[in-house]
Amino acid sequence: MGILELFKIAPLRHFALNRLRQQTIAPYNKQIFIMHSSNDSDLIALIKENFPPGVNPYFASQWREARIPLDKIVDQLSASAAAFVLWTRNVVESPRTRDWIMFELGVAKTLVEIGLLSGRIWGWHSEDAELTDLLKSITQFVTFNRWDSTSCLSMVMEMKDTVSQV
Repeated sequence: MGILELFKIAPLRHFALNRLRQQTIAPYNKQIFIMHSSNDSDLIALIKENFPPGVNPYFASQWREARIPLDKIVDQLSASAAAFVLWTRNVVESPRTRDWIMFELGVAKTLVEIGLLSGRIWGWHSEDAELTDLLKSITQFVTFNRWDSTSCLSMVMEMKDTVSQV
């Protein structure tokens, strides 16, 4: 049984997701799920420092807990107002990270289609990270220069402006 069927046959799932949203984002007004490479720690820090008050930029990472990571990704995406993709060379060069982000994108696209991710998927990619046709079919990407601090800050300001739209 696929994820789409689970959402269709479980009317209590919607209630559970609303409850999760309340628990996850409190004391925030909204959460943004950010797909990324943990090797881009400087960009992650820049995003965290510059996001508006009341918005939780959620960065999934490796978990050392009893929950299945796939379930946690679905739950956190469902609890989010929108999903942001940060596609950099660090993502492209790590098959493991790339595979996780592709999975997250698939879940996010499904959740948008069935109305459980109210915002949409927004993407930014560094000039040195090639986009595949599949990525281009999921969302539009804005280009930034990964090695130019002004360009990186400009990207984060675009993210901040986007947050106000969701």
